[in-house]
Amino acid sequence: MQVPLPANRCESQQPAFSLVEGHLCVNRRGPGINQPARSGSDFEEASGYTVTVTNAGPDIFDQARHGNADLVMAHLGFTPLHDFVRTFRGEWPATVFSNTVAFLIPPGDPAGVRDAADPVEAFELIAEHEAPFVVNNLGETLYITDTLWNAVGRPDGEWLIDLGQSGAPAVREAERRGGYTIWGLHPFLNLRQQQGVDLEPVVYHDSLMQRVIATVVVRRPRLLVNEEGALALQEYLTQPATQAQIRSFRVPGIDEPVFWPAGNQNDN
Repeated sequence: MQVPLPANRCESQQPAFSLVEGHLCVNRRGPGINQPARSGSDFEEASGYTVTVTNAGPDIFDQARHGNADLVMAHLGFTPLHDFVRTFRGEWPATVFSNTVAFLIPPGDPAGVRDAADPVEAFELIAEHEAPFVVNNLGETLYITDTLWNAVGRPDGEWLIDLGQSGAPAVREAERRGGYTIWGLHPFLNLRQQQGVDLEPVVYHDSLMQRVIATVVVRRPRLLVNEEGALALQEYLTQPATQAQIRSFRVPGIDEPVFWPAGNQNDN
């Protein structure tokens, strides 16, 4: 199946495979470490499509509006996703999997967070030990921290440190203080791999620490979008066999799921 493509379409993307019967561009928001079911050689062999995956930034849906993606993958709560669908530029999103927010703990783990049963107990232990906890002011991590703080009775104290930092700077501050923070597992692993960080991630199997990621099939402009192929890939990603692969995916040093299937949230 040959699909006409503009000359600059996906020009910054590096194809992972070499099948040429059709070409499918997938944009996903944010960095990833070997994301699960990353387009899937099984899908390519069965469908005849070549899938190109690009890590995009906050303008991911602007790129899609200009025909630079057939399928977009982003957090379900991402406001531009809602705007994209509401203005009829994309089909209704299909949930695929959830990624993980982790507690980041210092050497020695003075509050004993590693042995906590769930994130609420972990936060309670940090408060009880008055161990430094640096607030990460990214939207999702700030929301989770606020929920945990309310869940343990809104404790006060100098241990709870909010310097307005977000992302890597908040992590570095926690490292400097020998304290704790929370952040997305995969951006943390990227940071640690690239620059080194003297903190360790602790993952809890709790929905509070997970964020659903969905795919959106791009609808317009029609001549620039391989809608048929995007629908086929979306169906592949939500099939039970692929969902099982997502759950079995591992990253080095963490012998438990870091992505959680979310295909069951669709109308099955």
